[in-house]
Amino acid sequence: MLDWLVTTFAVSGCLIVRHPFSTVASTLRVGWKAHLQAFLDDEELMRDHLEPYERVIRSAQSPAETRSVVWAVSTKLALESSARHGIPVVKYEALCRDPEGESRRLFQSLGLPWHDEVSRFVRETSSENKGGEFAIYRNSYDMATWESALSPQQAREVTGVCRSFGFDPHDW
Repeated sequence: MLDWLVTTFAVSGCLIVRHPFSTVASTLRVGWKAHLQAFLDDEELMRDHLEPYERVIRSAQSPAETRSVVWAVSTKLALESSARHGIPVVKYEALCRDPEGESRRLFQSLGLPWHDEVSRFVRETSSENKGGEFAIYRNSYDMATWESALSPQQAREVTGVCRSFGFDPHDW
């Protein structure tokens, strides 16, 4: 998808990647279903990107495992595309921990000027919760609630799948 956006519309921007634990916890909370057969049925995708992971994809059974496969496949493909096109990558949790520092880094890598107004906006929108679920004013330090949202068994399952794809959630 990222390749298509860049080649079709010449877009620039950044890729924000969430921690696998937070992604899996969110999808479990909302009851989202993972349809891994779609990956397996896509011959081109399997041949070009996922063949080494076919066993992991086929063996995923639990809700945490299947959602971890979706995270790993999506993240792997997005990171490959961003590398091909020189698109900067930021980890969502890093952005939450240091909103101004990470934003400055992104602005610099995108060749955008940084102004005092930008600093003020980032501080204001990341320091307190205002509004509802879709509001932009959020206390960014509150974003780590996922750390306790998974059971130890689910965390082990997520870690196992992620490591099979070359990601280690504990080094995130």
